[in-house]
Amino acid sequence: MDIEVARTRLLDFILIGERKEAMDLLNDWAHRFHWRATIVELLEPVLHEIGKRWAAENISLAAG
Repeated sequence: MDIEVARTRLLDFILIGERKEAMDLLNDWAHRFHWRATIVELLEPVLHEIGKRWAAENISLAAG
């Protein structure tokens, strides 16, 4: 799985409240690429996207 696919999957998992699947994906990437790379290259861009959507009122905290 490439990084863009992983980001999309992680974003989807977070938005639909699939905590276990999100953590499994993060743990898998951390074991393969180390935690720092996982945070910087996978988690941070996804959190940035969530922030953009929240700021644009496309998602709410009550949704999940």
